Amino acid sequence: IKVFDVASWDKGQNKGNYTIIYKDNKYAYTFVNCNSKSEYELSDEEIKTAFSVLNELII
Repeated sequence: IKVFDVASWDKGQNKGNYTIIYKDNKYAYTFVNCNSKSEYELSDEEIKTAFSVLNELII
């Protein structure tokens, strides 16, 4: 997980292979898909779904 300043994220700076999982008015919280082009690669939707399920379990 990597945290970006929301202004940088909204401008499209340094997005790379990161998928946004949560954003507030100060920070954009992201997950890097470090296994791109492999059998373990996850789509953006799979990453978002996994984190939303974790969020439901925590709350």
